[in-house]
Amino acid sequence: MLATKENMNTQSVCKHLRDEPVSGENAAVYSSHSGSERSTIDSTFWISMSKGLVLRTDADITAKSGSKTRMSVRYDYKNVQKPTM
Repeated sequence: MLATKENMNTQSVCKHLRDEPVSGENAAVYSSHSGSERSTIDSTFWISMSKGLVLRTDADITAKSGSKTRMSVRYDYKNVQKPTM
């Protein structure tokens, strides 16, 4: 996160919801709610229980103006290789 005045005034709450598989991998599911003067974000994260990597993220972003955005991201770590030097 960028160190901006808005981010400094953000309050977040995170809690574990349940455990469930994502793409065949056991994951811990967490919810997060954060809000600032300009928007609120309600997110759900699936974290791999064996690797600690994020497998999926869903987010609902609501601006104070009333506009809403929904974002869903799935992460695939197959064929990830370290860079050659």
